[in-house]
Order: sequence, then C-alpha cells, then structure tokens
Amino acid sequence: DAWPQERATLGHPPWHLHIRVMGCAESLAGGFKRPELLCGIEPIPHFVRLAVTPLGQTYAGLPEAYHTSISVDDLELSFGALGVRIAPNFASHKNTLIGGMGFIVGPEMVFDLGVSSVSAMQLSQALRPYFQSGTYDLIRKNCNTFSDCASWYLVGARLDNKFARLETIARAAEVFGLVQHLSCYSPNPNCVNFQQDDLIDHLSKMIGHYPVVQLAY
Repeated sequence: DAWPQERATLGHPPWHLHIRVMGCAESLAGGFKRPELLCGIEPIPHFVRLAVTPLGQTYAGLPEAYHTSISVDDLELSFGALGVRIAPNFASHKNTLIGGMGFIVGPEMVFDLGVSSVSAMQLSQALRPYFQSGTYDLIRKNCNTFSDCASWYLVGARLDNKFARLETIARAAEVFGLVQHLSCYSPNPNCVNFQQDDLIDHLSKMIGHYPVVQLAY
C-alpha cells in the first residue's frame, strides 16, 4: 500500500451510506463494495455537478485556462492555496482573479455528473490529506487536479482533458525548464512528489460508488 499513513486518516470509506430500515434512519460503514445489494438498504443520493469558468487568459497557440470545482448537492468543494474549501455552491467562481486585472462572476458552465453515495463532508474528509494548505501548484497540483480526483472518487468519471490541457502542456515544458524561463512560475517544493495518477489509483482501491457512465460535456 503506497499510502499507509494517509489511509489511516480517511475515516469512513466512500461507500459509507445513510440507510433507512423499517422507517429508522441508521448508518452503515464497512467493507461492503456494493452495500446497495443488501436487502432493505436505501442509499441517500447526492447530486454531483462540475462547475467550469474560463479564466480569460489566452496565449498564441495555447489552449485556454479554466477554473473548475465540484458541487455535491448545495455545497461546492474547490482547491486553492489554503487547501480544500467548502462553500455554498459555486462561490469560488464568483471571485476568480483574471491576470490581476479584475474578477469574474461565474460559473460559465455547470455539468451534471451523476449521483453518488458520498456526501460533501465525506469527500472533504477523504481528499483533504492529499490537498492540504500550502501544497497548491499552478501547474502540477491545481483546482483541476482536485476536480479530477473528486469526480473520480464520487462517480468514477475523470475530468475532461480539455479543461486541463494548458497545464498538461506546461508540465511537459517544465521538464526542460521552459515554463520558468518564459514566465514567473516557480514550482512549489511542497508538492514536488505529488503524482496525480498515483492518487487516482489509490482512490480506485477504495471506491464503492455505483457504476455510472461518464456524461458527455
């Protein structure tokens, strides 16, 4: 197990469900990969959405940059310099700084991703150990990185590559030092060992969501 220390802090697994049996509200947490198959269990659905706002900064020959966040019911979860933030829906899209010139009011687009058994608080508890304050990096670990992992944990769908294409190109250029040479970007040493795909693999081992089909957006 590549994440023994972090795993111990996760608390309830993602298949922790609120259930109703014979009219009584109870709680079930355990190693059931498909608890909905147990007779008498009625999972409470949580509606998951992806909010997207273009940042308005474009460069010749490069794709547009986007700010994304995840909504679970009426709460938004987003990632920034202070770590994971929980706020009323789409709050992070209403004060996004554009190149130091002003603020946008968003989101511009909202996509329905499906239904999950995981609540906003459970998602926060699961991902906070990996998205802590001071670990944000403009290229290697940003809001889109968090949205990708959160979407996968909630509904088994990855963030569409088009919303993170700019940083994908930047990461490739960073290998040769081009990004630092051409911009004021400075890598965050607190996330130098962060590997997004490794975290996705780790989360995959713990997922107990219902099988869903990734929506086209």
